[in-house]
Amino acid sequence: MKNRILALVGLALLAGVSAYAQNQETVRVDVPFAFRTGNQLLPAGRYEIQHMNRNVVRLQGPGGVAGAAMVHLALAQTAPKEGYILFRQIGNRYFLGEIWSQGQADGDAIAPGPAEREALAALKSDNDSKRVALNTVPTFQSGQ
Repeated sequence: MKNRILALVGLALLAGVSAYAQNQETVRVDVPFAFRTGNQLLPAGRYEIQHMNRNVVRLQGPGGVAGAAMVHLALAQTAPKEGYILFRQIGNRYFLGEIWSQGQADGDAIAPGPAEREALAALKSDNDSKRVALNTVPTFQSGQ
């Protein structure tokens, strides 16, 4: 029993290393708008994205601009047929959200950073309920 548990743990570790190794590729993407990751505002343009380690991706952009993002594992029910980058939009601002490689059911998710949380809070406060008095129409009684 103990050997089986050790074997399963070993296989799980090997699978994790294998999945990490598959995500070592450099991906290129043309982003048509400026976006944020963490506290960084990155301009529109062509980006190369590469894992620095299991928890950090590096974004190399136009004119030597560079950024980094902390990532955590995201799982899909089915592997995407094409790789893609998901951005979360709040108003007219975009935030890096997820990175998915073609044919991989495990991707990278980026947690909302301070700027995104602030934008969400502002959006919620803008959408708070507003109280407006009703216009009442006076009722007339006959004979007045």
